[in-house]
Amino acid sequence: MYSAYPAGHAPYTKRCSTLTKNPENKTTMNKTQTHGYKLASKGKRLLATIVESIIIAIFVYILQSLNHAGSIGLLENGLKGELVYYGFISVVIGSFYPQYIGNIGHAIFGLKVISSENGEDYKTSFKGIIRELLKYVLSFLIIPAIWILWDEKNQNLYDKITNTLVVEKNEKIKNTVESKSDKIESDSNKYEELSKLKKLLDNETLTKEEYQTEKKKILDKND
Repeated sequence: MYSAYPAGHAPYTKRCSTLTKNPENKTTMNKTQTHGYKLASKGKRLLATIVESIIIAIFVYILQSLNHAGSIGLLENGLKGELVYYGFISVVIGSFYPQYIGNIGHAIFGLKVISSENGEDYKTSFKGIIRELLKYVLSFLIIPAIWILWDEKNQNLYDKITNTLVVEKNEKIKNTVESKSDKIESDSNKYEELSKLKKLLDNETLTKEEYQTEKKKILDKND
């Protein structure tokens, strides 16, 4: 069956048929990337949240120290104090969204927030404030806060509500399946050209030297 193939080029057709019959490749890819970006892992998002929480705690401690143990309303006890506190923190963190396209934790770990609908950067202060406020409010309900543990796209419930995704900031990657398809198409074209070239050699239309020269030109294309 493969006797007509030029030496060393039979695997092209075999690779092409293998990819065509294996649709799982695309499914696997879509679980780790979206809109051309690699999704942030659950572990990385957790680390970003922990580091951000530490930074916020230090910030609040400094405020408390400078304002004599909470003389400002920010650090009052009770429900009112909690609402004022988280509202204030949401405004502060949300104000960084235009610069970092996410919160401080995202910036430190090379992550950013994008729209799950169109992949655009989530970089307005108002949207950032709403997202951060929802994050703090829903954390009191426990389940929304740990939703990410079983979510396929590593989203938390507030991500679902705001239609956002957290992705790797500097890893916009090309669709793997498309890349493989382009490579296979290129290889198939090379095979056709080499087959025609081999026929010319067999018909003595080309000399061996001419055949080798043209063969090298074909193999060097797009390499």
